[in-house]
Amino acid sequence: GTVTEMDPEDPMMKAILKWSLAQSDGTSSGTVTEMDPEKKAFLENAMKSMVEDESKTMKELVEAIKGPEETEEDAERKEQALEELIDRSDRVDYAIALHSFAQGLFPM
Repeated sequence: GTVTEMDPEDPMMKAILKWSLAQSDGTSSGTVTEMDPEKKAFLENAMKSMVEDESKTMKELVEAIKGPEETEEDAERKEQALEELIDRSDRVDYAIALHSFAQGLFPM
């Protein structure tokens, strides 16, 4: 899946920053300089490629389930999407998110 723009307030990003800062071995002067924009863009893209946007993926799966079922391929695609949604919604946070954007697909 693709990833939305990174939020500097994201707890995971803060944890990565905290860990990174703790890895200093004292061999540098401690002077902090602005990161080169090209290097910054490279690192952001590298991190984005390693993280999946769960909400976006789950929304795409819901749309696949809501889609037409005119052929056997459509039915198989829906079945795969439903199985993946079930697996992903095993985690409570994702189940709550799914309920918020499934819009009546799974009535309680």
